[in-house]
This record gives sequence, C-alpha cells and structure tokens, in this order.
Amino acid sequence: MKNRIYFWFGGAVIIVIVAIWLFKRPASLVSNPPSPVAAVTNSTAARPIVETNPAFVDTPKTNGSNEFAAVAKAYQEGKITAEEIMNGEMLKKNNQCQDFYGKIIDQYGEPVVGTSVTGNLFNETGFYKPEKRNVYKTQSNASGLFQFTGLYGSDLNVIVKKDGYIIGARGEG
Repeated sequence: MKNRIYFWFGGAVIIVIVAIWLFKRPASLVSNPPSPVAAVTNSTAARPIVETNPAFVDTPKTNGSNEFAAVAKAYQEGKITAEEIMNGEMLKKNNQCQDFYGKIIDQYGEPVVGTSVTGNLFNETGFYKPEKRNVYKTQSNASGLFQFTGLYGSDLNVIVKKDGYIIGARGEG
C-alpha cells in the first residue's frame, strides 16, 4: 500500500513539472502562430487549420518566465478555467513546423522513382473534439527524393506505396 502512495505521489510531481515546463514556453508560440503555407512537391495542398483559444491567449503575460504565474493567477481569479488552460496547451502543438524530407530506396540502395507518398497532417482541436486531419500527396522524383515543407500541425504521418514493392517490417524497402 505504501508503494502505491509513493507511485501516485511521484506521478503527480512529474505532471506538475511537465505543466510548469509547458507554461514557460515563449508566449510568441501562442499569440503569433506562423502563417500556414503548404509547399508540397508535385501537388496542390489545402491549408492546415491553426486554431487558438482566446481565453488562454488573452491572459496577461510579461515574458516567458512569468507565463506560468500569470496563467495561475488568472485561474485563481476565475478568469479562465482549467479546461481552457489545457486546451490552450493542446492548441500550441498546432504551431509546430512539420517539414519532412525523405529518400525512397530499394533493398539494393537504388532510388525508387514515382513512389506515391501521402502525408497526414494532424491538428489538435481541444478536449472532447476529434483531431483535424489534412492529407497531402506527392511522388518521389528521379533520385527517390520527396518533401513536405511549410506545414504546421501537431503531428505528421508519412505513408509510402509503390506497386511491386513491399515495405519491410522495420521500414526498410
């Protein structure tokens, strides 16, 4: 029983440390999201969705080191709720640059030309809402190269397919 108490107390301490670290990130990530521009090789792509939480963004901040204190004070004064704080932190993930460059080669190290590459870009929408997904497509060039650049979101998942090829269990071609 004593070990369980130590385990839960340790977990709570880790969560508090992570929350403090997240709140100390620069305010510029919240107030000035980068303009979402998609530059994907050989395709026309839709613009990714970047959302913000106005209640979280409007909290008074003097600099990155005082951001946690300002948010805590606004919470204590009832200006924002805990859910708004967590939503704001989730929505900050949408401002992460997801530039991805790759080269597709076969088992002999030769480039694979014309491989279909699909990039699934995910954007957080907050609690109790499903993530939004944007799909980008391109093909590898004569050197087996492809890229997804200028994309902003929380995660990017890349899938490659080519008839006659099988992706190995560890991702090798």
